[in-house]
Amino acid sequence: MKKILLLVSVFCASFALKAQNIILCENFNTYDSASAASGIFNGFVISYHDHYSFYTSTQSSGASGPNSYKFGLDSATMVTPDITGATYIQFWMKGNSTDSLSTFYVYDSPNGTAWTLVQAINPINTSGIVRQYPLHASAAYVKFFYHKSVGNVAFDDFCSTDGPVGVGIASVDAASTPTLSPNPSDGFITIRSNNAQLHNMNVTVTNILGRVMKTFVLDEMNSNSRLDLTSLDNGVYFVRIKSDKAEYLQRLVLSK
Repeated sequence: MKKILLLVSVFCASFALKAQNIILCENFNTYDSASAASGIFNGFVISYHDHYSFYTSTQSSGASGPNSYKFGLDSATMVTPDITGATYIQFWMKGNSTDSLSTFYVYDSPNGTAWTLVQAINPINTSGIVRQYPLHASAAYVKFFYHKSVGNVAFDDFCSTDGPVGVGIASVDAASTPTLSPNPSDGFITIRSNNAQLHNMNVTVTNILGRVMKTFVLDEMNSNSRLDLTSLDNGVYFVRIKSDKAEYLQRLVLSK
């Protein structure tokens, strides 16, 4: 078991040191019903694409603004183009009058046929929020699916990268995504970011089975953003950092 953990640690260390690259980004600034009349927009396959399927206000769009895609029907689905090589995705979303029964699903797939759940988002924030999630190994496509009870979802500023970095579109700053250092870690990690939206944060550490191992509350990104995980065993964990404006999920390896 120690040898396996060591191999995992070495792999993740080499991954962390590799330069992060943009695989594919789309800001939906030119999206409208005419541009997606065939159900395809810049390689994205979209099930709902009539003349009500987009927003044109800055209140319902991400940083790139003003246009965004609207998940406006139950079972509305969007599938990305091939993003082979991506290990993380990031996007902006906002629920408009959604209720507690409405759920937004994110899946990935190596072939566009067999889909694995990445995240079920419920409740859906009714203020704009940036979300970032790691993909499963060998993921080549991502599917977004909206189960609508009441309300719609504005979707914008999608970006896929080969590392956990918020880069690429509009005014999104590469340093705005929180980073965990060191990673691999001996148990003490520091969360760093210049993202002004990250305050009053809930930090949750889970194991690979989804069991919550540690929780923290951080007021701001400052010297107190150092977390003590020395009581946890060596292995791979997921660290979720969430405020009312953003949510990030990152892998962490403990190797003491």
